[in-house]
Amino acid sequence: MGSCAAPSAKGDDKFITTDYLQQCLVLSLAMPDEPVLRKCWRDWMLEKLAQGDELDNSPTGTLVRYAADGIWLSELTEGITMSADHRRALVDSLNKMTLPA
Repeated sequence: MGSCAAPSAKGDDKFITTDYLQQCLVLSLAMPDEPVLRKCWRDWMLEKLAQGDELDNSPTGTLVRYAADGIWLSELTEGITMSADHRRALVDSLNKMTLPA
């Protein structure tokens, strides 16, 4: 599969490629059976949270992060189960919870 790039969600000039997403997918599927990989991910996540702001570490930040992870995991394991409009509405709602008006 070729690589295409999409802008990152942060609004910066970085891009996320399909190849990168496929690598994340493989790593995610391996984690339940790989304690060392799971520990590396946990340590990385804790480091990122320590660098985060008040919102990142608040209940709202946690809710949004888990919801976004759930959308991604659902698409990964179940395929597309909601319309593009419904998904966009969910993402818009999550963005409103975290981005300045």
